Amino acid sequence: MLGELYKSSKGGVLHTVSPQELAKAEDLFLRALRGETGDGIAGDWKDLGYRMIDVDRKGRRFVVLIEEQTRQHGRGIYVFQPEAKGHIGLFMPHRFTDELTGPIGLSMMREHSFPVAAWNTVPRKGRGESWDFGKLPDTYFVALTKAFAKAYPKGYHVQLHGFDREKRKSDAGAGSDVILSGGALSARKEILVLQACLKKEGFGRVKVYPTDIRELGGTRNISGITLRSMGHHGFVHMEVSLDLRRRLKDEAEYRAALARCLSDALR
Repeated sequence: MLGELYKSSKGGVLHTVSPQELAKAEDLFLRALRGETGDGIAGDWKDLGYRMIDVDRKGRRFVVLIEEQTRQHGRGIYVFQPEAKGHIGLFMPHRFTDELTGPIGLSMMREHSFPVAAWNTVPRKGRGESWDFGKLPDTYFVALTKAFAKAYPKGYHVQLHGFDREKRKSDAGAGSDVILSGGALSARKEILVLQACLKKEGFGRVKVYPTDIRELGGTRNISGITLRSMGHHGFVHMEVSLDLRRRLKDEAEYRAALARCLSDALR
């Protein structure tokens, strides 16, 4: 059922969200991250045009937030695991243009202990405007980012992206399989630990911004900017080549290696 809900979430037109709605969404996200379920919070989400759906998958419980079909305003789809023990959130802001990042994130959420995962539901560009959840400040993605920082002050917001080697501006970019960044102008220790783990697990040429490469550092990513403004230093920007994305989509063991590296490095 998770897969069906994920597929059906696609569609609609991105609407401008008022500050009042964003504040309410942030509060509801925080309640959901703290494990609240039931008619009360479901009713509050319904007021915003969202359905809150409980899903049982092989004995594991998920809670899905999906826009009502009549109110598809491009605000995203969100999946929570109330019993998850982890402290890492998965964010896929470009599921349509960064090929395979959407299904990779869905599979990792199904298979491992991530408390929340989030995807965009409309393309990055629409009707001549930017609908990019990696850049726009007034979105549900940012509301969730703020709530995540409050619920997990020592947690990690991991964004999964895809890049094309042929479009890179540098030899380092063209020769990379994975590009990691904390979104800042210096590399934190845990990013370097993650790099070492991924190399050991067979992820190829793993580069870190800005020490190994000077592009795709995610320094202008709105979630990273938002987290840093809150004094939260858990932003991780991960760019993956198409070859590796194909492996991650098709191979559960490869996804398990990624989940293991994230868990071991991001403590």
